[in-house]
Amino acid sequence: MRSFNNEKDLRFSICFISLPFFILEVAAAIIDEAEPNDTSVNAQLIERNNHDPAQMINGNNASQKVLVGNLSSATDEDWYQVYLPANPETYLSINGQTGPIFKFEIFDATLGQIFEEDYSKDPSFIGAFPYEFNVSTAGIYYVKVSSVFGTGGDYRFTVGSPNYTVDSYEYTAATPLTLTTSINTAQGTYDLRHIADVPKKAIVYQVTFGGTKVNSATSEYRRIKLAADSSWINTSSYSWIANIPAVQNKAFHSQWSVQLQGKVSNSTKLYSLTPKLRFSYFYPIIP
Repeated sequence: MRSFNNEKDLRFSICFISLPFFILEVAAAIIDEAEPNDTSVNAQLIERNNHDPAQMINGNNASQKVLVGNLSSATDEDWYQVYLPANPETYLSINGQTGPIFKFEIFDATLGQIFEEDYSKDPSFIGAFPYEFNVSTAGIYYVKVSSVFGTGGDYRFTVGSPNYTVDSYEYTAATPLTLTTSINTAQGTYDLRHIADVPKKAIVYQVTFGGTKVNSATSEYRRIKLAADSSWINTSSYSWIANIPAVQNKAFHSQWSVQLQGKVSNSTKLYSLTPKLRFSYFYPIIP
């Protein structure tokens, strides 16, 4: 283990965020453990995790602060101090090597314990396992890592905000939207509020409005919005993709409306599109 300078020693490395269908490599800010940090008196000062999903979906994970440490023996203890804002939903997310059992404890500024958990890596769970705890008052807190079983080992954790990841869901409408020579706009609304396969706090950042077509139309436009919103979001022509800023907080579990617009020729007479909507979303990894 190497020592830090007075300034926090941050370097970028590659960490792995688990997605249901593949593994995505993204850069996170890695903070290496610095000895001596064996007591609360010489606890290593670290940065709290403040993972920003708006940056993450654009490939920037510098706001994800991952502490990488090692217990060198069964009696080794590692202490860290971190500033945490008051928040009843604060998270300690832990990853470690298979075999050892680590004890993670969190103390307030007076060394009163507010959290304790024995962590053993579950091989069936990929990535850091999240635990929630309450920070009632903003201030300095201490994270203590020790060994319950084994002779020590490597561990990683973030403390502060939850970590985020991304996924997607594809919805196919049951009936088509139809345009004719006299009808140049068609709309549909779909209720996604009860889709169990998508995490409850999923936020949509991109929608692809594809589908199965019969015939064609000119001057075609495809739009999407939350049913409760007044303004439509245009998709790009041909790709039919709409990018939605993360800060707009468009919850996946909502009623979504789509609009198809175009001109049908007298020779074609009819153009139909059965919407197939691909929702790309991010969500917090929480218990």
